[in-house]
Amino acid sequence: GGGGGVSSSFSFLARKNNPQPPPSRRSQIVVVNASGQPIGDPKDDEDLKRLKEIQRFTPILKGCLPGMRDGTDVYSKIDSKPFIRFAHRFQTHLAICCQVVSSEQSTVFSNIAQTDQAMSAVTLKLAQNSRQFERLCEELRKVKELQERLESVDLLLQEVIPVLETLNELLPEMDRLPPL
Repeated sequence: GGGGGVSSSFSFLARKNNPQPPPSRRSQIVVVNASGQPIGDPKDDEDLKRLKEIQRFTPILKGCLPGMRDGTDVYSKIDSKPFIRFAHRFQTHLAICCQVVSSEQSTVFSNIAQTDQAMSAVTLKLAQNSRQFERLCEELRKVKELQERLESVDLLLQEVIPVLETLNELLPEMDRLPPL
Protein backbone atom coordinates (compact mmCIF):
# COMPACT_ATOMS: atom_id res chain seq x y z
CA GLY A 1 0.00 0.00 0.00
CA GLY A 2 1.03 3.58 -0.19
CA GLY A 3 -0.65 6.87 0.29
CA GLY A 4 0.16 7.87 3.85
CA GLY A 5 -1.87 5.57 6.11
CA VAL A 6 -4.47 4.49 3.55
CA SER A 7 -4.80 0.74 2.95
CA SER A 8 -3.84 -0.56 -0.47
CA SER A 9 -7.44 -1.36 -1.37
CA PHE A 10 -8.29 2.33 -0.87
CA SER A 11 -5.11 3.88 -2.26
CA PHE A 12 -7.20 5.80 -4.76
CA LEU A 13 -8.23 8.00 -1.80
CA ALA A 14 -4.60 8.92 -1.11
CA ARG A 15 -4.79 12.06 -3.24
CA LYS A 16 -7.49 13.49 -0.99
CA ASN A 17 -5.12 13.33 2.01
CA ASN A 18 -2.39 15.31 0.22
CA PRO A 19 -3.92 18.71 -0.53
CA GLN A 20 -2.55 20.43 -3.58
CA PRO A 21 -2.95 24.04 -4.63
CA PRO A 22 -6.00 24.61 -6.83
CA PRO A 23 -5.14 24.20 -10.50
CA SER A 24 -4.94 27.28 -12.64
CA ARG A 25 -7.63 27.97 -15.19
CA ARG A 26 -5.35 26.83 -17.98
CA SER A 27 -4.55 23.49 -16.31
CA GLN A 28 -8.27 22.64 -16.01
CA ILE A 29 -8.38 21.89 -19.72
CA VAL A 30 -8.07 18.15 -20.26
CA VAL A 31 -6.37 16.99 -23.43
CA VAL A 32 -7.51 13.48 -24.27
CA ASN A 33 -4.93 12.76 -26.93
CA ALA A 34 -2.61 15.43 -28.17
CA SER A 35 -1.99 15.06 -31.86
CA GLY A 36 0.96 12.89 -32.68
CA GLN A 37 1.52 11.52 -29.16
CA PRO A 38 1.28 7.74 -28.86
CA ILE A 39 -1.29 6.31 -26.44
CA GLY A 40 0.40 4.61 -23.50
CA ASP A 41 -0.05 1.02 -22.37
CA PRO A 42 -3.33 0.55 -20.39
CA LYS A 43 -1.35 -1.50 -17.83
CA ASP A 44 0.57 1.64 -16.89
CA ASP A 45 -2.56 3.83 -16.51
CA GLU A 46 -2.88 4.92 -12.86
CA ASP A 47 -6.65 5.40 -13.01
CA LEU A 48 -7.21 1.88 -14.33
CA LYS A 49 -4.92 0.49 -11.62
CA ARG A 50 -6.94 2.29 -8.92
CA LEU A 51 -10.22 1.03 -10.39
CA LYS A 52 -8.91 -2.54 -10.33
CA GLU A 53 -8.08 -2.14 -6.62
CA ILE A 54 -11.78 -1.66 -5.76
CA GLN A 55 -13.16 -4.93 -4.47
CA ARG A 56 -15.94 -6.49 -6.44
CA PHE A 57 -19.24 -7.06 -4.66
CA THR A 58 -22.51 -8.84 -5.45
CA PRO A 59 -25.96 -8.55 -3.92
CA ILE A 60 -26.97 -10.73 -0.96
CA LEU A 61 -29.56 -12.49 -3.08
CA LYS A 62 -27.48 -13.56 -6.04
CA GLY A 63 -30.52 -15.14 -7.68
CA CYS A 64 -31.53 -11.72 -8.99
CA LEU A 65 -28.44 -11.70 -11.24
CA PRO A 66 -28.71 -13.52 -14.58
CA GLY A 67 -27.33 -17.05 -14.50
CA MET A 68 -26.76 -17.13 -10.72
CA ARG A 69 -28.54 -18.99 -7.92
CA ASP A 70 -28.90 -18.24 -4.23
CA GLY A 71 -27.12 -20.54 -1.84
CA THR A 72 -29.22 -22.34 0.77
CA ASP A 73 -27.39 -20.63 3.61
CA VAL A 74 -28.44 -17.13 2.41
CA TYR A 75 -31.92 -17.42 3.88
CA SER A 76 -30.59 -18.48 7.27
CA LYS A 77 -28.32 -15.40 7.32
CA ILE A 78 -31.19 -12.99 6.66
CA ASP A 79 -33.15 -11.88 9.73
CA SER A 80 -36.85 -11.63 8.91
CA LYS A 81 -37.78 -9.30 11.80
CA PRO A 82 -36.76 -6.05 10.03
CA PHE A 83 -38.70 -7.14 6.95
CA ILE A 84 -41.76 -7.94 9.07
CA ARG A 85 -41.49 -4.55 10.84
CA PHE A 86 -41.16 -2.83 7.48
CA ALA A 87 -44.14 -4.75 6.08
CA HIS A 88 -46.21 -3.85 9.16
CA ARG A 89 -45.26 -0.15 8.88
CA PHE A 90 -46.02 -0.26 5.17
CA GLN A 91 -49.38 -1.93 5.84
CA THR A 92 -50.22 0.76 8.43
CA HIS A 93 -49.19 3.47 5.98
CA LEU A 94 -51.37 1.96 3.26
CA ALA A 95 -54.32 1.70 5.68
CA ILE A 96 -53.96 5.41 6.53
CA CYS A 97 -53.69 6.26 2.84
CA CYS A 98 -56.77 4.12 2.18
CA GLN A 99 -58.76 6.06 4.78
CA VAL A 100 -57.65 9.39 3.35
CA VAL A 101 -58.44 8.29 -0.20
CA SER A 102 -61.82 6.94 0.89
CA SER A 103 -62.66 10.19 2.66
CA GLU A 104 -61.58 12.31 -0.28
CA GLN A 105 -63.37 9.97 -2.66
CA SER A 106 -66.66 10.44 -0.78
CA THR A 107 -66.09 14.21 -0.81
CA VAL A 108 -65.48 14.11 -4.55
CA PHE A 109 -68.59 11.95 -5.04
CA SER A 110 -70.65 14.43 -2.97
CA ASN A 111 -69.29 17.32 -5.05
CA ILE A 112 -70.09 15.45 -8.26
CA ALA A 113 -73.68 14.85 -7.04
CA GLN A 114 -74.08 18.54 -6.14
CA THR A 115 -72.65 19.59 -9.49
CA ASP A 116 -74.96 17.15 -11.26
CA GLN A 117 -77.99 18.62 -9.45
CA ALA A 118 -76.86 22.15 -10.27
CA MET A 119 -76.36 21.21 -13.92
CA SER A 120 -79.82 19.61 -14.04
CA ALA A 121 -81.34 22.82 -12.63
CA VAL A 122 -79.39 24.93 -15.12
CA THR A 123 -80.44 22.65 -17.99
CA LEU A 124 -84.11 22.84 -16.92
CA LYS A 125 -83.93 26.65 -16.64
CA LEU A 126 -82.23 26.83 -20.03
CA ALA A 127 -84.99 24.72 -21.61
CA GLN A 128 -87.67 26.94 -20.02
CA ASN A 129 -85.90 30.09 -21.21
CA SER A 130 -85.52 28.59 -24.68
CA ARG A 131 -89.27 27.84 -24.88
CA GLN A 132 -90.10 31.34 -23.62
CA PHE A 133 -87.67 32.86 -26.13
CA GLU A 134 -89.32 30.88 -28.96
CA ARG A 135 -92.78 32.13 -27.83
CA LEU A 136 -91.52 35.71 -27.70
CA CYS A 137 -89.95 35.33 -31.16
CA GLU A 138 -93.30 34.07 -32.48
CA GLU A 139 -95.09 37.04 -30.88
CA LEU A 140 -92.51 39.38 -32.38
CA ARG A 141 -93.10 37.84 -35.83
CA LYS A 142 -96.85 38.43 -35.37
CA VAL A 143 -96.22 42.06 -34.33
CA LYS A 144 -94.00 42.57 -37.38
CA GLU A 145 -96.64 41.01 -39.63
CA LEU A 146 -99.32 43.27 -38.07
CA GLN A 147 -97.06 46.31 -38.59
CA GLU A 148 -96.63 45.40 -42.27
CA ARG A 149 -100.44 45.08 -42.67
CA LEU A 150 -100.98 48.43 -40.94
CA GLU A 151 -98.43 50.06 -43.23
CA SER A 152 -100.17 48.62 -46.31
CA VAL A 153 -103.58 49.84 -44.97
CA ASP A 154 -102.03 53.29 -44.39
CA LEU A 155 -100.77 53.37 -47.99
CA LEU A 156 -104.17 52.31 -49.27
CA LEU A 157 -105.87 54.99 -47.15
CA GLN A 158 -103.50 57.63 -48.46
CA GLU A 159 -104.48 56.62 -51.99
CA VAL A 160 -108.22 56.39 -51.22
CA ILE A 161 -108.62 59.64 -49.19
CA PRO A 162 -108.00 62.02 -52.11
CA VAL A 163 -110.44 60.04 -54.24
CA LEU A 164 -113.05 60.15 -51.42
CA GLU A 165 -112.59 63.89 -50.97
CA THR A 166 -113.11 64.38 -54.68
CA LEU A 167 -116.26 62.23 -54.56
CA ASN A 168 -117.47 64.07 -51.49
CA GLU A 169 -117.18 67.40 -53.32
CA LEU A 170 -119.17 66.04 -56.23
CA LEU A 171 -122.08 65.21 -53.96
CA PRO A 172 -124.77 67.78 -53.19
CA GLU A 173 -124.02 69.80 -50.09
CA MET A 174 -126.62 67.98 -47.98
CA ASP A 175 -125.29 64.57 -48.78
CA ARG A 176 -121.64 65.43 -48.20
CA LEU A 177 -119.64 63.87 -45.38
CA PRO A 178 -117.54 65.90 -42.98
CA PRO A 179 -113.88 66.24 -44.13
CA LEU A 180 -111.45 63.56 -43.02
